[in-house]
Parts: sequence; structure tokens; C-alpha cells
Amino acid sequence: MADAKKIRLLNAILSNGSSIGFDLCAEATYGIERALADNPEVNLNVFAKNIIKLYDNKAEIEVVEIGEGGVLFALPQISIAVRRISGADKAFLVISGLKVPPNMRSKKKWNAHFSDVDTLEGFIMRYQSAFPNIEVIFI
Repeated sequence: MADAKKIRLLNAILSNGSSIGFDLCAEATYGIERALADNPEVNLNVFAKNIIKLYDNKAEIEVVEIGEGGVLFALPQISIAVRRISGADKAFLVISGLKVPPNMRSKKKWNAHFSDVDTLEGFIMRYQSAFPNIEVIFI
């Protein structure tokens, strides 16, 4: 169910930046909602690749899930994903799973979370300058 929320968010982001028109975006959103209703076990990676084709047939998309290992273990996956989509005219890198700890009351937890965000942004910015055709989306 958490992936369904991410899919809806990704669809909203992609449709907002799309030039296909409101009617087609609404039809795509309706189709995505129907697919989510018919298929409760969804895969973010599969849906993302299908969603991008609705909005831009030539665009490429890669999804990187940050797992239990944390941000440092995701860096090689991000590097591989960027290499796969680097030749596309328009490409999206979707990074998912950067969780905010449920109890963010302590300053130490806030600092740890923002340190992870800074690490990812610093790593990705190196690629942004080399591959300006890649848009990064955090969900």
C-alpha cells in the first residue's frame, strides 16, 4: 500500500510537468487509479516505467529504493541507474525510501536524517552537471 501512495505522488509530479494537456493527464490518472484498484500488490519500479510512457514516450526512468542498509549502500545503485539513463534525451531518476524517523524530537535524529539527505544531494549533484537531461525526484 505504501507503493500505491508513491505511485500516486509520482503520477502527480509527472503530470504537472507534462505538456500533453489536462484531458490526457486526467485519463492517465484514471487509468492508474483503476490499475491500483485491480492490483493491490504494486511494484513502484514497474508502474514508474509505465507511467513515464504515458507522459513522454521517449523519456526513460529509473527507480532506486533506499533499503535497510541506508544511504551509503544506495550510492552504487544510483550510479548504475544514472549510467543506464544517461543517453536518453529526457530522463528521470526516482529515489524512494528515504524515511524520516517517526520520532524526530531529538536534535541528533534530525541531524542524522539531514546528513543522509545532504549525502544523497551531494552525490547526485555530481551527476547533474555531467548529465543535465536527468531530473531527480525524491518520493
